[in-house]
Amino acid sequence: MRMRVALTLGIVGLFAASGWAADIAFIAGDPANLTAGEQALIDDLQFLGHTVTLFDDNTDDPNYIAGCVNPAQSPPCDDYNFDLLIISSTVGSNNIGGSYRLANIPIIFWESGLLQACREQLAEAGINMADQTSIWILDNTHPITLDLVNDPVQGYVLFTDPITIHVAVSEEGGDYPAVGQGVELLATDLTGAFSGTILAAEAGGTRVDGTPILARRVFLSFGDD
Repeated sequence: MRMRVALTLGIVGLFAASGWAADIAFIAGDPANLTAGEQALIDDLQFLGHTVTLFDDNTDDPNYIAGCVNPAQSPPCDDYNFDLLIISSTVGSNNIGGSYRLANIPIIFWESGLLQACREQLAEAGINMADQTSIWILDNTHPITLDLVNDPVQGYVLFTDPITIHVAVSEEGGDYPAVGQGVELLATDLTGAFSGTILAAEAGGTRVDGTPILARRVFLSFGDD
C-alpha cells in the first residue's frame, strides 16, 4: 500500500509547483468509512500541506467542485473551487457518470467503470483484474513514471498482498487497448493480458469517444483496499 501512496503522491506533485498547497476534492463511496488505502493517501496529502475535502459519490456537487453551471455539458469555467479532483474506485461509476468530463481541472481516478463513452474514456473499456501485486512500466521517461524501474521478474511492485485492481482493456481482446488522441499508455499488467495500468493525458487531447480533454487526466490501476 505504501508503494501505491508513493506513486500517487508523485503524480499529485505534477499538478503543483514545489511548495504550493493544493485544494483537493476527493470523492469516495463512503467518506465516513474510508478504506485503509484512501485514508493513507489523504493522510499523506494533508501531511504535505494540501487541503483535502471529502465528498460522497451519492451527494457530490459537480457544479460546486468543477465551478461550472453544468460541467457535463457546459463550456469550461475558470472560477473552479478545487485545484485537483481525485475519484476513488469505491464510488459507484453510475453515480459519477460523465459529471466531470468537461471540468477544467485535473482529475486522477482509478474506477474502471469510468472508462466508458461520455465519461472519462481515456481507453476503450475497463474491467477488474484479480490477484495482482505488480505492474509493468512501459515508459520511465514520462514525468509520472520517471525512473520507475521494473524488476525483471516482479515488475514494479505496488502491493504487498494480491488485490483486485482496475485496468483498461481492449474491447476486442488480444492487444493493448485503443486510447484517445494524446493519451499515453505508461504501464501495463504483468500477466500478459495487455491491460493498461497507467494512462495519462494532457489538455488538448481527446477521449476515445471524441470528447475534448480540457485538463490533465490520469488513470491508475488501484483497487478498493
